[in-house]
Amino acid sequence: MLAGLQKLQQSKRDFARWQKAQQQLVSGRHAVALNTYRELVNRFPEVGQLWFELGIAATGDLDFKLAENAFARAEQLASADADLLVLIGQQYHRLRRADRARSSFERAVQAAPSSVHARLSLAAWYERERRLDDAWASIEACF
Repeated sequence: MLAGLQKLQQSKRDFARWQKAQQQLVSGRHAVALNTYRELVNRFPEVGQLWFELGIAATGDLDFKLAENAFARAEQLASADADLLVLIGQQYHRLRRADRARSSFERAVQAAPSSVHARLSLAAWYERERRLDDAWASIEACF
């Protein structure tokens, strides 16, 4: 994944397109950003962040199937990136995919057992599911 990200950063044209697509996402122009992200993931399929942002653009454009597929690909690529796995879990939660959210949060904890962010995200998921003993255990692991 890092090699792909380095290639993307070295391509001034593609990097500028990525930054513009990020600005479009922030400003709520999801459909416009979606086209750019599709092109970028075709050129740099190993960059998990691109897939994640493609999923956000697809969600904003109400293409939930594409969003879920993009998040699944980002999750595959982010196997050791606890921060990205937490973000993916939050997006799955927004898509009402509780099983996928839990899995992402658990994978984040596995990737970085000392990550307070990952553990608290998992605890919040447990709390929403009324698994209070599990939530408390996840919180206690932070201490």
